[in-house]
Amino acid sequence: MEQYGASRRSGRHRSRGLSLPEILVTIGVSSTLLALGIPRLSELQQERRLRGAAEAASAEIRLTHSHAIKVDEAMMISFRSNGDASAWCVAPRGQINCDCLRPDGCSAEVMQSTLRADGFPGVSMSSNVTQGVLSVQPRRGTITAGSIDFSIQSGKQLRVVINGYGRTRVCVPPNGKPVTGYSPC
Repeated sequence: MEQYGASRRSGRHRSRGLSLPEILVTIGVSSTLLALGIPRLSELQQERRLRGAAEAASAEIRLTHSHAIKVDEAMMISFRSNGDASAWCVAPRGQINCDCLRPDGCSAEVMQSTLRADGFPGVSMSSNVTQGVLSVQPRRGTITAGSIDFSIQSGKQLRVVINGYGRTRVCVPPNGKPVTGYSPC
């Protein structure tokens, strides 16, 4: 009677693991896939920042509109940017001369809810709002109509459109590249 495993020893030796060519092919394929995926990952990250900035500005406008009606007090929302739109901010305010680009430019309660460009790196802002200020009138619930555009280097843009009753919507402007999940303006 043959002992258990004796036939294995006399037969062909089976190796366990991977051979050097198999490892090299695996590393080569993995490297290629990684090299192709990194630029796309960076683009997706920029697009998420663009979406975040537009949605946060829209939420800030709605919140300020609601708060002005609740406390029955006129409020304003500042949209300020430097010349190249790389430094920008959106801030609700009761003060007329509030400059949210300066750290000491607004009161403490306003600065707590200020959106700033440094929270959304690579996102630029421009607005067609008169003097960069939306005015909220609480008695009728009206607000200055206008729009704010956010863009990234790839050419993708999102626009926050504000109607006279304080409703906002985020959409892709006619000259902007499509952004998944948003319809054209």
